Amino acid sequence: MKHMNKILFRLSAVSSSILLLSSAILPSVNAFADTITDNDQLKKSAEETSNDTVSLSEEEKQSLIQDVKNKYPNVSEEFISGVIENYLSQNYTFPKEQGSVFRSAWQGFTVDQTAAALDVLIGIALTGGAGSIVSGVLKVGKREAVGRIKSILIKYGLGHLVADSIIDYAINLTSPGYHIAKYVDSIDKVPNNNRINVT
Repeated sequence: MKHMNKILFRLSAVSSSILLLSSAILPSVNAFADTITDNDQLKKSAEETSNDTVSLSEEEKQSLIQDVKNKYPNVSEEFISGVIENYLSQNYTFPKEQGSVFRSAWQGFTVDQTAAALDVLIGIALTGGAGSIVSGVLKVGKREAVGRIKSILIKYGLGHLVADSIIDYAINLTSPGYHIAKYVDSIDKVPNNNRINVT
């Protein structure tokens, strides 16, 4: 009887180990499967948004510039306007600030400049430039919004740095561009220097 109890004890220990191991592995397999699905949907979303031509009236442009300028007073209206014009002409680069002299060649755009640019781009991608980011998320749905934002980040060379979970978190905040820019600054070549150094 004692021998039988030992065998049952070992059998139960092995079966519990197998159950624990499978419960630890299955969520990662499901997460991996979701990632593959998300990447397919992201590519499809990127293709759809790249084929859409967005046009803004001068009034919509000025409204967008003022909204972003109110959030980022140290970013010039010319820079914000340049971001809009570059995006509308499918030039996926940030404009150079006039009169801005960098101390070193490695210094990139400030976190505020990047945040302002991302908020403009997110606003255009989700609302067409008219309306708040929150209304844009409600309009297109959260999953689609995350896909569009990821597409923008890819176009501007930041897509490999920012995971969907970061975008998902940032989209719930007042200024997703600021939180994404702050995150990129925390992991770029020179972390936490208030500049985006990805090149």
